[in-house]
Amino acid sequence: MLKWSIHKYYLFAVLTLVAKMSYGQNFNHKVYAEVQKVESQEELLLEYERLGPKISGSPGLKNTFLWLLDYYKRIGVDYLRIDTFIYNDEAHYNLVAGYLGRNISRRIMVSAHYDTKGGPGVNDNGTGVTACMEIARLLRGRPIQTGIEFIHFSAEENNLIGSQHYVNNVLGRNDSSLVFLLNLDQLGGTKNNSENNKIYCERDEDSPLQNNNASNAITQKLAQCADLYSNLAPVISKAYNSDYMPFQQAFYVITGLYQYSEYPFYHTKNDLLLNIDIGVHKEVIKTAYAFLLLEADSISLSISNKNKVAMHIFPNPVKKEFTIDVPKEFGESKISLTNTLGQNVFKSEVRVGRNKIVFDHDTGLYFGSIKGSKGQMGIFKIQKVN
Repeated sequence: MLKWSIHKYYLFAVLTLVAKMSYGQNFNHKVYAEVQKVESQEELLLEYERLGPKISGSPGLKNTFLWLLDYYKRIGVDYLRIDTFIYNDEAHYNLVAGYLGRNISRRIMVSAHYDTKGGPGVNDNGTGVTACMEIARLLRGRPIQTGIEFIHFSAEENNLIGSQHYVNNVLGRNDSSLVFLLNLDQLGGTKNNSENNKIYCERDEDSPLQNNNASNAITQKLAQCADLYSNLAPVISKAYNSDYMPFQQAFYVITGLYQYSEYPFYHTKNDLLLNIDIGVHKEVIKTAYAFLLLEADSISLSISNKNKVAMHIFPNPVKKEFTIDVPKEFGESKISLTNTLGQNVFKSEVRVGRNKIVFDHDTGLYFGSIKGSKGQMGIFKIQKVN
């Protein structure tokens, strides 16, 4: 994080302290129930700490990238992409991990840089990184209308080199599918600080001005989620000096979360797990998760049948065929696939174990289900490509 150490005092005159109120948004019991599934990230943060400093060119930076890549592979995201760039004669990697939504023309991006400055960087920005990891775990197998894409930038601490490269060389200025970017940076609070009960919700207040109103609107929704689904009091703040800024300059809508309390271990070797408030970190993750569930329209698509489970297929995206593993408890089963219009395009019987499915259909997103011999249901989705 490139924030100045006087963050709170510099901005205080322009902040709007948002007291605990409903903001006009109705409390949603389903969202509340979902955010109770958020788990403490103490173990993942300790792993991040043990990877050491993650400065440009260091083993810690490379090993953290590999650690993240392995995690997203293991939880089974829909796709992984690596954006490689050269900085200081060293290869750096931005990692993208995403879930496809039913509307393939819309996606939300959630960013958190994984490089550090001055030490292991547990707060700046292991807390943002592990927040993404936990939300990605919770989203696995959930239906979403709008896709959600997690991106971990390298070289944020080197003047936003990683995110600037991504915007300039991958995203461009005309990607109409990107609804907004939510940036997560330094979310851990400060051990034993009395102001840990507040959280900055950051909005665009800079030029160009075209998206400032949209950023304000989405940030108000983010603040509402903090108010309704966590024990944190949201404070509206100005977005600046983190990975959302290259997006802002390219005319995309941005918002972000950042801790309110001052952090004396910022950019030092003492940015360690023992100096953050792990309980506050969990509450911030609840805020972000509730916000994404609502903005991706996941709650209205939620599965009421508790016997449904996520089924994993490979490869995905699919060219001409894919393989699916049917659990033993399902027995002989039936598989079906529908397109985004809800039309059934494929049916077949499958057996326990590994099944190879030939799927020679048009490119696009398809939703699949498996019905077991005793009524069990499995769900999955595939992206068909040429």
